[in-house]
Amino acid sequence: MSTESRPRVLVTGATGFLGPHVLSALAGTHAAVALCRRDPGDALGPDVEVRLGSLEDADSLAAAVEGCTAVIHAAGSVSHEARDAQQMWDVHVRGTERIVAAARDAGVRRFVHLSSSGTVWVSRRVGRVGTEETADVTQLISRWPYYRSKAIGEEAALASHEAGSFEVICLNPSLLLGPGDRPGGTSMATVGQFLDHGLPLVPGGTIAFVDVRDVADGVVRSLHRGRGGERYLLNAANWSWLSFYERVARVADAKPPTGVLPARPTRRVLRWLPGLGREEGLGLGSRISREELELASHHWGVDAQKARDELGWRARDPLETLADTVRDLSEPRWTGWVSPPQLGETP
Repeated sequence: MSTESRPRVLVTGATGFLGPHVLSALAGTHAAVALCRRDPGDALGPDVEVRLGSLEDADSLAAAVEGCTAVIHAAGSVSHEARDAQQMWDVHVRGTERIVAAARDAGVRRFVHLSSSGTVWVSRRVGRVGTEETADVTQLISRWPYYRSKAIGEEAALASHEAGSFEVICLNPSLLLGPGDRPGGTSMATVGQFLDHGLPLVPGGTIAFVDVRDVADGVVRSLHRGRGGERYLLNAANWSWLSFYERVARVADAKPPTGVLPARPTRRVLRWLPGLGREEGLGLGSRISREELELASHHWGVDAQKARDELGWRARDPLETLADTVRDLSEPRWTGWVSPPQLGETP
């Protein structure tokens, strides 16, 4: 199929962690258009059309989406710090509103919105696993700027479906891991900082994670098989933080954690002592912030059965994802982030 005859799809966030994997998954079946703030050169490949613009500039978005039949909105920013609340709002709410408006005006037929599993489910109770039909978590996440902004941005996208503007499919992946993140990326910090600095005590909550390559596959599947107005959780594993870091340590031949900070008492201490670690961090391992510790003392486990049933989506073995994440961190671009001698073979 020639490039001219392929459906043209605009991808926002094309140079982030997920974006290049989405572009790779689209290759051969779609003509990909990448929205970029600056010219990426040849980094995205010869078959990707680059259109310069940003979520802050409505005119550039209108030009970027021209001629496209679908939009994959994967642009975003991650921070759990209160001081970044306005930035999270500007990117995830205002930015989403602008790209939705541009897509509507351009006559786009399908809009795939990348959100977060955290807008669907998080619990203070261990053992509970969320689905797309679980109780509303708005009240719980309202004090967390990142998840609050993601939830409201998601609502803005889905509102266009309700209004009949075009079909909107919302994908809600858990924490992305795998190869290809950038130095300083939040997803890679979960593994990279542990390998560099260790973590003797781990939080008592539950982590949910998924391979970035499998999320990219879910994105392409949703273009063809997703039902408009629906949300789809994408997740591979629900593990305690202790189990997660024990497996990372085994893959990397690193020292495993030695203990757990019980989730409920940790949350209480953070609530009773609002100034604890506010300025200098908590001094745990690689200086975890109080916001990160609070989040990691909750339980984020979710079930991706709906995506498996309706999209035909499957997640790879999570141990493969961990091995590839650790292996990726040994590459030269990570010098000073992870020490290669720590890296071992996959068990």
